[in-house]
Amino acid sequence: MLARNSIQGLANFPSFTPELGSHLVQSCGVGLAARATEPCPANFSSKVQRLLTDLSRVTAQGEKAVVFSQHKLGIFHLSRVFSEPNVNVGHVKIVGGDSQASQEQAVKRFNEEASISVFLLHAGQAAAGLTLTAASHVFLMEPFMKAGEQAQ
Repeated sequence: MLARNSIQGLANFPSFTPELGSHLVQSCGVGLAARATEPCPANFSSKVQRLLTDLSRVTAQGEKAVVFSQHKLGIFHLSRVFSEPNVNVGHVKIVGGDSQASQEQAVKRFNEEASISVFLLHAGQAAAGLTLTAASHVFLMEPFMKAGEQAQ
């Protein structure tokens, strides 16, 4: 684990533990202060590589999937990975704090657009009450802390 003061940008995320900051820095290879315009390295974590493998099988069959994460930054990271030119997975996302209008637009695009095959959802309130009947597969990026959220 990296020392808290050695993780560039960790101060921008006061709720992050040094363990989570270390994980993000070591798995993505960039500091937490990295700009979104910087490319993600091609050496993704084993978890992301496995997700990409599974999603390629799902999309090859013309099916759609929902990917849940409890971590807001995990959703942002996956969105960035999916937008990489060598990955290019059509997706939409909802995270806590998104406006009702943007949530509705994301759900509409996922349900209606064939080019959107993955819905990234921040678990919890952001995902509560959504009906995503277009999805035939669900992926959980980590076990949920609250059993009720996982059951939903």
